[in-house]
Amino acid sequence: MSLSLRTLPALALALVLSACGGGSVEPVTQKGFGPSQLYDPARNPTGRVLQEGDTGIVMLGGSGPQQVWFEIGEAATYGVELEDEDLATLARVEVANASGQTLAWADAAQRTASADLAPGRYVMRLAPAATAPAEGTALFLHFDADEAEAGAKAGTAKTAEAGRKSLQIGACMGCDLRGAILLGADLRKADLRKADLRDANLHGANLAGANAAGADFRRAKLQAANLSGTNLASADLAGAYLFGANLAGADLSGVDLVKVNLTGVDLRGATLPDGRICAAVPPLDLCM
Repeated sequence: MSLSLRTLPALALALVLSACGGGSVEPVTQKGFGPSQLYDPARNPTGRVLQEGDTGIVMLGGSGPQQVWFEIGEAATYGVELEDEDLATLARVEVANASGQTLAWADAAQRTASADLAPGRYVMRLAPAATAPAEGTALFLHFDADEAEAGAKAGTAKTAEAGRKSLQIGACMGCDLRGAILLGADLRKADLRKADLRDANLHGANLAGANAAGADFRRAKLQAANLSGTNLASADLAGAYLFGANLAGADLSGVDLVKVNLTGVDLRGATLPDGRICAAVPPLDLCM
């Protein structure tokens, strides 16, 4: 699932969207923030405003915020587009100015919209679809510093793209979350395939049922994290701190466990690198 608010090249309205990916883009502010840290003028006026280079998470539905504030530093035309897969989670997306005036929106009837935005603060309002999970859905945010590379990856023309900005909300497949502070984050069933989570702090995070195949967790802090049923096939866990983590039923096929300390880790029912299923009771080192 991927939704993107991005600048539009001249004479182009139709957008080619990609999942939340930062690639080699370096953040200019702290990377990694959760719903409780997001700015809201009424509920949380001292919170963070999404800016260029930021990566974070917003919960759509449940008790999470239904809007995200962001800063535009350069005047440009920004567009919003919803795809079929987006509508399973999102019923409507609006972009409004700081005064609350709606400038652009997209829904099932109007999939694509655009608006000219001057430098300043804006808000993206997110209305969950009737089919969205009642407990909420974790959506990743990324504000690219340079549209050119993202556009090239998505197959769009590179002409007139240098320096363009994009605000992406959706899956985190291949996204850059190096060093992200995501303590206790709710990432159940999140799409983290090939995501870069090196040195990320995921202490106590809930990744149950997530798809993290091929993800890079080197030196990540995963103590007390819930990784039950998580797809970790071919993931890199070298140097990750997993004490007290729950990997019951996780798929560890293709994972090099030589450099992984599994002390205090629950591996019951996990698929091991050689394809065996760990059915042992403590001590779980009987599985290895």
